[in-house]
Amino acid sequence: MVLQQWNSTEQDISSKGFGFPLKFSQVAFDRYLSLRGDSHLKTLDDDQLIGFKRMFKLPFHEDRVELLFAEHTWTPVVRIDQKLNILPGVPRFFEILLDDGVAPNLKLGNNDDGNGKEIGVRYVTYYVTTKMSEIRFGPLISKKQQLINEKGLGVKIGSYPHFEVGFNTISVCGKLYDEEFMKSLVDELCSAVHGKQITADEEFQLSNNRSMDELQFLSDVK
Repeated sequence: MVLQQWNSTEQDISSKGFGFPLKFSQVAFDRYLSLRGDSHLKTLDDDQLIGFKRMFKLPFHEDRVELLFAEHTWTPVVRIDQKLNILPGVPRFFEILLDDGVAPNLKLGNNDDGNGKEIGVRYVTYYVTTKMSEIRFGPLISKKQQLINEKGLGVKIGSYPHFEVGFNTISVCGKLYDEEFMKSLVDELCSAVHGKQITADEEFQLSNNRSMDELQFLSDVK
């Protein structure tokens, strides 16, 4: 099983699911500074810096949680009980960590009963892509997530960058019966971040192409 997270928005599913506290990882932060420097941090205001440092708050347990790094990345794989591996939700980092063999033999569960029949609650995910930086819109979607939580809804907002082409994706995931609420939320996000809703197939293309020549469907995003 693989869970993706680690960005500047509120995503603590693994912490809640396993009862581990989120703790600021000085090791991961120091690796970031050694690889990227601190020039970007100096451009952030207080709220944006808090959002940025949230990327380094990881599940912590002295005996059951370990951090695994690839040689040239600052984002870790968080391994729980030597079974569950939590990878960053950034396609480029995700690929490097897999290619370097940090998290080998990952297995994904399925959503059927073994005979091809779907079981359980159905989920749906919507995607919004924008040229606005993740640090800039991070506080906005964090506030929206807090409002969603206060309403008792199971809708989750996440985000991750596509560095090579200069876009960021915001994902809105929830149960099918909250679909109308999610559609309304997507419209609000598109307006707030000057973005565009894209399909799952288009998001796959965005995650796997490194040239705008292959992403003409994004030509109208300013």
